[in-house]
Formats: sequence, structure tokens, C-alpha cells
Amino acid sequence: LCYTSPVWLSTEIDGIRIISGRTLDFFQRLPDEVFNVFDLLSSTPGAKLYSAYMDYKYENQMSEMLLNQLKSSRSTNGLEEAVKECISAASNEHDPSIQKILLKAALFGRAFLCVNLNNPKNSIRPTVSLINDLCTNVIRDLRLINNLQHINISMPITYKQFELIGSRILIDRLLRRNLHEFATSVTKLLRMPPEEGENRILVQWAVQE
Repeated sequence: LCYTSPVWLSTEIDGIRIISGRTLDFFQRLPDEVFNVFDLLSSTPGAKLYSAYMDYKYENQMSEMLLNQLKSSRSTNGLEEAVKECISAASNEHDPSIQKILLKAALFGRAFLCVNLNNPKNSIRPTVSLINDLCTNVIRDLRLINNLQHINISMPITYKQFELIGSRILIDRLLRRNLHEFATSVTKLLRMPPEEGENRILVQWAVQE
């Protein structure tokens, strides 16, 4: 990139912000979580699950073969790891359309985890509950992060940056911009306790009024 005006550099936990008078760019090294899924030569569980999902989507019989590779005769640890890797890749991806594909791949793999194939009673595996919670939380947080990039908010952050600052600091930043209504919706989305969320927002709003 070429800048015709002075720029400011701001380091983040996962990259560098380049701020000019008109633009805000973010540079980072390609996260390993994303590389391991999309690399053509990758043999990680996440890469196999992603390929299996894409083959399934386009009705390719290779999908079943790849899924069988992720399953062992006595456990489904490979499939569990594959689902987690796709979820992690989605959280490290900035493009919502690619996030969606990765999450669909994770949900595709999760469907095969919901039943313990080696248990004649088809009981639900304990691990599935943890994966369900992980998937739900990542989808919720990505929804918030993508909304923060909207032109009316203009507060772009990455998933790792959000994990670092936490919900309370995020609310503080929104309040400093007088985005009380959006901040309230964030507290509801994240199910924050009233004393950390709505009550604090109402107090600051009342003081400003």
C-alpha cells in the first residue's frame, strides 16, 4: 500500500493497525488456524472436515471417505478435533462469508458427534455439550464483532482483540462514543449482569442528560 499522507501505527495482540486521515487498515500474519484448514496440502482434521463438507455440499462421494478418515473404530476424537479446528478458523477469519462456510463445516461435523456410534444405546457424548457451547459462543461473538464494523459504529476489532479486552471494556468504549442504544443491545446479546451492563449504561446516560 502507498499512503500520500502521514500514518499512525498501532500494535495489537494479533497485528498492526495503520491509520491515515482517510483509511484504517489492519495487517497480520495469516493465523495458523486458518492456514491449517485452507492449505491445499494440509492433512489436519479441520482441513479434512472442511473438504468433506464442501464435497457433501456438491454431492461428491469423497465426503464419506474423508469422514471415515476422521472416525476411528473406537472413538471420534479426530472428528471432535476437526470441529474445534473449523470453529477456531472461523473465529480468526475476518470475512463474514468465509466465517459462515467454516461454521457450516463445523456444524456438519458436529452432527456426526451427536450420537456415540460405538454405544448401542446411541447416548449423547459428553464432549458434544462442550462443543455446542463453544460453537454457540463463537457464533454469538462473531455476530457482535461483525456488527461493530458497521459504518454507524465503526469500531472494528478482531476476535482475539475482543477476547483480550472483554465485554466490560467494550461497553466502556461504546459509552465514550455515546452509543448507548447499541451498548444496551450488546449487554443483552452477551447476557451481562445488570450491574455490569444495562444499569451502568442507564446511569451514564442519565448523568449526560
